[in-house]
Amino acid sequence: MLESYRRVVANAETMLDQARAGRWDQVALTAKAIGRLTTALDEARRDRPEPPPAEEAERIRARRAGTLSGQDTDSLLAQAEASRSSSEEDLRRLKKELRELEHEDSTLRSRSKTLDGKLYGGRVSNLKELTGYQEELQAVRTRLDGLETEILERMEDIETREAALSDLQVQVQRARQERDERQAALADKIRRLESECAGIRERREDQAREVQASLLKRYEDLKARKNGVAVARISNHSCEGCRMHLTDHKIQEAKSAGITFCATCSRILYMES
Repeated sequence: MLESYRRVVANAETMLDQARAGRWDQVALTAKAIGRLTTALDEARRDRPEPPPAEEAERIRARRAGTLSGQDTDSLLAQAEASRSSSEEDLRRLKKELRELEHEDSTLRSRSKTLDGKLYGGRVSNLKELTGYQEELQAVRTRLDGLETEILERMEDIETREAALSDLQVQVQRARQERDERQAALADKIRRLESECAGIRERREDQAREVQASLLKRYEDLKARKNGVAVARISNHSCEGCRMHLTDHKIQEAKSAGITFCATCSRILYMES
């Protein structure tokens, strides 16, 4: 669209050059020049692969602010950070569970050593008491066997989660870098588009100075009321602005040296030569 926009401006400059050659006293030709410019811009907007600079700049600002639908680099970064946060929380939970299991293991091993001393140290002779120690020792040893399995499982889980967390940290870093590069590229494109807009506005002001003041005011008033399209081409006996049929008299007026307006939408009418 930028290239099309440049061609439209170039065409307008060519028409102005032709007008400066001695045809600016013909108001109708001035209207036609304005009409061609406006219509060409409208057609370019309908068919463009890219919007004009001002619209493109606004669209990019919206994207940079994260207001466009769909997945962008900001959302990808947010997802990566959320996954990393969840993985870190799981890792903290597993390490806490491992510490608790290791503490229980240490406590039970100490108790097992104490029970061994009571059973085989020769200081306890009461059979009922010895039986109780024996049963307790058996339960402690059973629990220690189970604890060994649980501790190994937690250690394996932690190792797996640490590897996954390392990968997630790489993904977060990559997503952040892509986001930053994208934001920088968008900011640079906005600057270039704003510069392009400034150049086009300056050219338009230069061209507007060549147009008769009263006609320019009428054109600007119409443009404000007609959603930016003040001039309409006549095609197939109809106004392309409102699609209404035009009388033969109205078409003859458009062909003459004067200015004529659509009776329905009030836009300036012109016919291509």
